Amino acid sequence: RVFANEENFMSDWKIFPKLIKNTKFTNEFIQKFASHINITFNPEKILSSIDSLKSNLEPEIEDHIEIWEARDSINIIVDTYDKWLSNIEVLRNFAISRDTVILNDIIEFFGLDTTINVTFSLSDSNAGHITLNDVQILDYPDTCILFKNIPIRINAVPKNGFQFINWTNNLNQLIASDSSTFIFDQDINMIANFEQVALDTPNILINEFLSGSENCCGSDIFNGNNEDFVELYNNGEEHINILGWGFGDRDGLISTT
Repeated sequence: RVFANEENFMSDWKIFPKLIKNTKFTNEFIQKFASHINITFNPEKILSSIDSLKSNLEPEIEDHIEIWEARDSINIIVDTYDKWLSNIEVLRNFAISRDTVILNDIIEFFGLDTTINVTFSLSDSNAGHITLNDVQILDYPDTCILFKNIPIRINAVPKNGFQFINWTNNLNQLIASDSSTFIFDQDINMIANFEQVALDTPNILINEFLSGSENCCGSDIFNGNNEDFVELYNNGEEHINILGWGFGDRDGLISTT
């Protein structure tokens, strides 16, 4: 949220203390925060982004400094290549230490117990993914630092061609629901188990379509004559009779003539 001025900030800040009086909101906020710290702002991910940007800028940075030093030698902040490198190290150190500092701040502010390590894995790396409070885990196995005894929503999402079976863990527990609220009181390894299922592949596929040809592709192709079309593809080996099929752009009876 961007606050336009201090008055707006103070006005909106009054809302938060009231919201955290609601236990459900507080738990959601705490674990969603932890999910983003572990996944969105994962130190390795942020360091990779910083190093990538550094590599892109490095060949140009000395010329950049020289140009701006000539134009505004008084106000230039980064006036040497070494200072630029030093600033990058500040960013890297921040990325490395942020998760520990922020998680400790949350523990202190909300009077929480401590954190635990929860490792998430997939039975098949191609079968689906896992979300923590709607934040998708990107790499597996992934060990996340979560808050002990605070509910967290975990969802196992299968890809097309797979279905979720159950959760298993190193405590020999089996949970059948694909979407559940869990409360962890110790370090644990959670495995989302999937199985492959047969796909009902339709024989008739819409291969290509064009609507509004007068606004697309130019008059040199369609002459602006509303020559819209739908191209069907027979994905099977048998002939298919499409007599009686039709298209419509509104609910109700579809003309097949």
